[in-house]
Amino acid sequence: DPYFPVMPMTRDHSALAGRKSVPLSAKVIAGYDAVIVMTDHTQVDYPLVAQNARLAFDARNVFDGNGIEVAGDRLIKI
Repeated sequence: DPYFPVMPMTRDHSALAGRKSVPLSAKVIAGYDAVIVMTDHTQVDYPLVAQNARLAFDARNVFDGNGIEVAGDRLIKI
């Protein structure tokens, strides 16, 4: 997430503090079991995500109507 390069300390999730965002690349995306889209940022390369995600959960409809297709049954809209 370009807006959270490093996870800050929070009262409820202190174990996550200090985790760093990683650069978005085909190799990084393909290395995860699933991608969850919870925000619709214009800085995110959604076609790159669609082409490389093993499974994509789309809570923001970023893959719908934008000419971005996720092949086969790898897309779940939530």
